[in-house]
Amino acid sequence: MRVALCSEGASLTIQHKTLLQTTDLQLAAGEITAICGPNGAGKTSLLRVLTGDAITSTGRICLNDQSLGDWAAADRAQTLAVLPQHSSLEFAFAVEDVVALGRTPHNSGYQHDRQVVNAALAAIDGEQLRQRNYMALSGGEQQRVQLARVLAQLWEPSPHGERHLLLDEPTASLDLAHQALLLNVLKNFAAQGVGICVVMHDLNLAARLANRLVIMQSGAIVASGSPAEVLQAELIARVFGVQIELVTHPKHGSPLVIL
Repeated sequence: MRVALCSEGASLTIQHKTLLQTTDLQLAAGEITAICGPNGAGKTSLLRVLTGDAITSTGRICLNDQSLGDWAAADRAQTLAVLPQHSSLEFAFAVEDVVALGRTPHNSGYQHDRQVVNAALAAIDGEQLRQRNYMALSGGEQQRVQLARVLAQLWEPSPHGERHLLLDEPTASLDLAHQALLLNVLKNFAAQGVGICVVMHDLNLAARLANRLVIMQSGAIVASGSPAEVLQAELIARVFGVQIELVTHPKHGSPLVIL
């Protein structure tokens, strides 16, 4: 296992409120990790410290054996990308220009960058959106365009080490067909050696997607392992406060949570 991104004793306290308790987490290149938990469990707080959007109160975050804060911004952006749940782009850019923003950290030339943009749009079934005004798109279409942007950012191997992509609730605005497309895109990216970390509410989608499932509660990791190891009725009842039945998905073989 090639650890690409790790939290070493990291915590986050803002205005005397602890959002993330002392946390150790290792995210490996080529592996998909899904972080799940009820609202307020600390999932987004963990994602924010892993990406450097929030500075840890204790501990540190390391990317490819180097503290995250020691990275030059452009080098880090070639290696680590994040797709937030809500992207605040307020300019009437064409879709292809929004995706091209992902190429900003690179010095690979206009022609190559356009090839990457085209490939990233094709990956998210967005070729027909290329010339559309981003602001005129539906929420789901905008989310797919933002996914293409971060794919373009990490499209090729980085000279600075293993790549990692972090996503916060990426399926929230997507219809069923594009949820399935997203799962395939992330699996294909992981197969190329990219580490994937995704925050999800849907336990069944997480079980289908992830190699490893992390469950959080009250700012702490309370379970970590394969979906089959983690998804147990007792744990779900304790963390989520619901009684469920567990069966095996007839097609995918993953655990299936039934309320």
